[in-house]
Formats: sequence, C-alpha cells, structure tokens
Amino acid sequence: MVLMSRSIRSYSVGALGPTMTVVHCQGLKQCDPIPRQCAEGRTMAAESECNIPEDRYYWIDKHVWARPVGDLVEVGVTDPAQGLAGKMLVCRIKRVGRELKRGASAATLESGKWVGGVSTPLSGVIAEVNEGPEKDPEELNRDPYGAWLFRMTPTHWAEDVKELVTGASGVQEYRARIAQEGIQCGH
Repeated sequence: MVLMSRSIRSYSVGALGPTMTVVHCQGLKQCDPIPRQCAEGRTMAAESECNIPEDRYYWIDKHVWARPVGDLVEVGVTDPAQGLAGKMLVCRIKRVGRELKRGASAATLESGKWVGGVSTPLSGVIAEVNEGPEKDPEELNRDPYGAWLFRMTPTHWAEDVKELVTGASGVQEYRARIAQEGIQCGH
C-alpha cells in the first residue's frame, strides 16, 4: 500500500457570500481536490461549484475564455460550459492556419446531452491546436482552464477585448449569470 500526502505551505480561503469563495494558493506542491484553484497560483472565484479565474477574458454569453500568451491568445471553454454540457465525449478543433472572425465556430464539442460549436471570442488565425482535448475530451471537464483548445494570432485584439469581461468585475458579472441561470458545475 502506498500512502499519498500533500505539501501545502500557504493556503488561505476567504468567503465572499453563501456560495462564493476566493482561493489564493502560493507555494503549493499539490492541492487536490481543488487543482484548478491552485494551478499556477492564480486567484479564482467559485459560484455554485463553478470556478472562474480572474486572469481570463470572458465572453459570458458563449461560455468561452481568452488569455494572452505572448503574441498569441489562448482560447478555451469555461467551467460553466463543461458543467452545462456534462461529460465530454468528442472534441474537434479547426486546424492551424484557419482564419476566423469573432463569433465563428472554432471547435465542436459533443457530450451525452449536448452537441455544439465553440465560438471564438476574437478574430484571428489559429496558430496552435491543443491535441490533448481531442485525444481525451474529458480533460475539458477536469480542467477547463488548463485544457485550452487553440491559440490564435489576433487580428483585432484591441477591439475584440472591449467586448469581453475580466478581473474582479468580470468574475462578479459571470457569478450573477451563473446564479441567474442556476448553473451547477458539480466537481
């Protein structure tokens, strides 16, 4: 029998409401069962068990996120998206070199109760595709913020980013939508 242990040096949790928690993780080697909160030491809010990192830009209506990474912008689905869809069964992402306008379908996801497109929150050209979710679609359920779908070379980022929400105010707006629609992520 192998015993597993966790090493946590600094961990604090502050309650911001009946179902809201902000988690700050620093200097962690492992932080199960809440890996999304502790990955990369980021600040994240949780509403109805849905995690919402403050370091992303969100298109709330489409349940997608964007994050600048160097000259590219990484895009993925949110925790509420995977909560609504359920267990992911299939993930198909458009190929590198594909030029897309904001709102165009950049990927298709299929779960046991839903099939649909993933809208791109910005205009640009797909520069990289993450093959992980295509090989293991449930990766999107386990870690929707670590399992990005694709990276784009943006063509109009300065304009597109104005249509997205981010930071504490973006998280608050997304929290309100989650509560209003009764979305549960069920981790």
